Amino acid sequence: MGTPAPSDRYHAIDALRAAMMFAVVVLHAAVLFSGVPAGRTVFRFADPDRGPEFFWLAVGLQAVSMPAFFLTAGFFVAMLVSRCGPRAMLAHRLRRITLPFVVFWPILYALTMAGILFGCTAADEVTVPAPDDGGAVMRHVGSAMAAGMPMEQALALNWPRPDDRLERVGTLDGTPGGKPVWALRGERTDLGPAAWAAVRFVPVGLGLPFRPSTHHLIHLWFLWVLTLLVLATAVLAPLARRIPTAPVGRHLGSFVVPLAGALPFAGVLWWHQLPVVPPPPSLLVSPATLLGYGLFFVFGALCWRHRDRLPEVGRHWVIHLLAGLSAGVAAGILMSPVEDAGPGDSADWRRVAACLCAAVAHWQLVWASLGVFGRFETCEVRWVRTLSDASYWVYLVHLPVVLWVAAALLNWEMSRYIKFSIVLATGIGIPLLTHRIFVWQTWLGTFLNGRRKEVSPTQHGSPESADGKRLAKMPHFPGLPGRIH
Repeated sequence: MGTPAPSDRYHAIDALRAAMMFAVVVLHAAVLFSGVPAGRTVFRFADPDRGPEFFWLAVGLQAVSMPAFFLTAGFFVAMLVSRCGPRAMLAHRLRRITLPFVVFWPILYALTMAGILFGCTAADEVTVPAPDDGGAVMRHVGSAMAAGMPMEQALALNWPRPDDRLERVGTLDGTPGGKPVWALRGERTDLGPAAWAAVRFVPVGLGLPFRPSTHHLIHLWFLWVLTLLVLATAVLAPLARRIPTAPVGRHLGSFVVPLAGALPFAGVLWWHQLPVVPPPPSLLVSPATLLGYGLFFVFGALCWRHRDRLPEVGRHWVIHLLAGLSAGVAAGILMSPVEDAGPGDSADWRRVAACLCAAVAHWQLVWASLGVFGRFETCEVRWVRTLSDASYWVYLVHLPVVLWVAAALLNWEMSRYIKFSIVLATGIGIPLLTHRIFVWQTWLGTFLNGRRKEVSPTQHGSPESADGKRLAKMPHFPGLPGRIH
């Protein structure tokens, strides 16, 4: 049952942010069942029963979840700047975003790399973007450790091996002339020895020396990019206050704003030559990636400045949804037959059109999401609030769970849809359970989300609240306990 929302909490934006965090879990689970070679290179292994539908599900979720993430982040950062000032905002965001990134990254990196080693060792095929890729190395190291070789000796051997059976299975962008993708095939290792090798590998991941240019940020790259955008906001906030945005605010609920945002975003996609903005591989973030996600961050800040028009944003969410899906399908069709061509070649116009369609799909789907979650703007739904409070923790810890469970199911003979359901259920269920036990109302919850505000009597059902005033007007029936409501 919904209750009136306190005036200092924007439930539509909060619910959208939480939903996108859970969407990332679905995205990572879907990638592990991708029937497209480009999708299988994300974690270097995939289930033997796989299909292209999971790849397109992952691409669609990537197109909407990451932009929506940054839009909601821009909204709340602008809110903090307005209420507390740039310095207090910076201190708050560093505590809630950067500090958890620094604390959790080493542990999650080790568990994630061990999960990838588990999957690469137990799978009958490893998909890599280069013959000397780390995925091939991890398969050899895991196989050697599973066969009884000491870990130090396995890590010291010269990998990859010259007799590796590599087969070209496609390209990264799906085009005939794109960067090739290779499959390393061989005998799979039994799950027990492969799992034990992965467990022994965890201390290796914890002990690796940190190199900013090579260490992968795994799924926590979002926190690092957001940190950079927060730092830029703290510096540019005094200048941003002087920029007139009334024309944008007047058209915030129309189709003009998402279409205008799609134009520069198409240039970012053209730079990457991909239908989505790829995550940065290390702390060194490319300017194109910062610009791409920074556009959504800035529009989120504009949504805060013109928050009185939030009910108008996404008002025609069905049209936005249909437009986004249509543009996404068009982008896929345009990119599939494109040959690898340089500027001025005949295929160049198809790439431009594909990037434009993909950019339109991103913005239209985000605007559709704002409309869908706008229903929570004036009403707090308790189960949504509970999931929203847990979503940050779920986002942080889900990836090792997803990888380890998917690797454990590799040799099981069952439908990929059943396996996907199991991976998704555990990838969400275990983090939710651990949140309830270890995070909810503990010092860890305070570290991640700050102190929980106790619900005051004036918020739910007291004579001073909206509920209390409504209940006071209800008729009282003698003989019945209280009023009917």
